[in-house]
Amino acid sequence: MIIKKLNTMFHKHSRILFGAFTVIIIIAFMDFLTPQRGGCDSFGGGSKSRVGEAFGKKVSVADLQDFSRVVSIYFDVFEGRQIDLDYEQLFYWYCMSVKAEKSGVFVSDGEVAEFIRSLPVFFTDGKFDVEKYRKLAENLQSRGISEDDLAEAVRLQLEFAKLRGLLAGQIVVTPSEVETLYRTGYTKMQIAAAVYTAASVTSKPTKEQLEAFFHANQARYRIERRVAAAVVEIPNGDFLPAARKNATPERLESFYNINKSLFADKDGKVKSFAQVQGEVMKRFLEAETAELAKQRAYDFASAIYENMNVPAERREAAFAAAAKQAGLRVNPVCWIAAGDEAVGKVKSRDLVNALFAAAESNPVTDAIEVPGAVCVGCMVGHTPAR
Repeated sequence: MIIKKLNTMFHKHSRILFGAFTVIIIIAFMDFLTPQRGGCDSFGGGSKSRVGEAFGKKVSVADLQDFSRVVSIYFDVFEGRQIDLDYEQLFYWYCMSVKAEKSGVFVSDGEVAEFIRSLPVFFTDGKFDVEKYRKLAENLQSRGISEDDLAEAVRLQLEFAKLRGLLAGQIVVTPSEVETLYRTGYTKMQIAAAVYTAASVTSKPTKEQLEAFFHANQARYRIERRVAAAVVEIPNGDFLPAARKNATPERLESFYNINKSLFADKDGKVKSFAQVQGEVMKRFLEAETAELAKQRAYDFASAIYENMNVPAERREAAFAAAAKQAGLRVNPVCWIAAGDEAVGKVKSRDLVNALFAAAESNPVTDAIEVPGAVCVGCMVGHTPAR
């Protein structure tokens, strides 16, 4: 019975199954095509330079350019569309052509002619019309495409078709795989459901039942680890006077040359330095104040590294004293959980992550950039998960 159904499925869905097997073939074949793996190496630039190796055959940029012309002719003539293939796509296709050659795949002139004669576009009253073909050939000739070029484009596609057939013959599909595919689309299930509400339960659970349920579901009732965080926030704006002093004509012009893309118009054309001096100054000050604040934060974090190696109960006071000595202010201490998005008023997942990564032996974070400021945090206490 199942064999009969399988035969019916193959008859009804032969195209779908053929497509699925083709995908399997392509995936298996791609291992031989990937640059720097197996049959092919990576490629570079230059028309005469070597761009890679396809199954032992050296390939140059010029080879791919010639190959691109053949592929483009096929799509232009037989599919009526222009394609723009990059070198990586061309390289894969070129590898398939080499694989076909090395596998002994051969397409004769007779097969090429037979394929052309079978195309409906050349038919008149159901038969091949030589005049239609000649008109196409004349049109192609005016565009610099000869009949030999056309034949080579057709030959390439027929080689690919034969290669796919050759590889398909090397794939073994077991009966169990076919049955699995069949059952995926033809299995029916009957589902029944029963709904119980809390009100329908008349007896209360015993103490032993509650304890058993608790021990079996402890993950639901786990209290996650929490961290007490003290944070020094260093605003970028504090360094605006210093940034203005650094805004020399040389620094501004250098900033413009390094970041020209910031000063392009909506069409992508970069404006001259003279046209955007005001915008250059504004963006330079933004970048320079952020850099100065970051450097101050790094210096502070480095200076207090040794001072924070104190018992946990003294850490908050030690951090506050170090900040005061450096002329910095500490935000109020707050408790945070690992999933929080902010530390007090400072919104920063990076700062939360850094505080949870801090250890008892090194409770101070690196300098963490946040909108408009740079922060240094300190884990001044924590409660373990339980």
